Amino acid sequence: RDFHTICGKTNTNGAKFQKESCSIQWLGLNIKCKLPKNQDYLLEALDSEISYCEMARKMFPNGWHYYVVLYLKGDAPHKIKAVGRDDVAGIDIGTSTVACVSSRSVTLQELAPKCREYNQ
Repeated sequence: RDFHTICGKTNTNGAKFQKESCSIQWLGLNIKCKLPKNQDYLLEALDSEISYCEMARKMFPNGWHYYVVLYLKGDAPHKIKAVGRDDVAGIDIGTSTVACVSSRSVTLQELAPKCREYNQ
């Protein structure tokens, strides 16, 4: 009852996360994990090597909720934000302009068109 987290130093001792079965093993227990609904980013992140994992619990009004926190090696994958239904857009913010490119349109806007120039 005193611990809110259980973890190991690596993914080979203590609490171990198994990618193939999406489960965590600890002291002979094999606990199946549920994935969140939007799992594209999560599945791409799981391609990285797991440094270690930890089981955490939090108290809510309806009881204890248990979570698996994974610590991965390497850089995080890039998150792609969808615009509309199936459209992907790229945004480039510069010092005085902002550009946006998608499969439907391209736009370049000045950030402050009515601003007075102050040059020395």
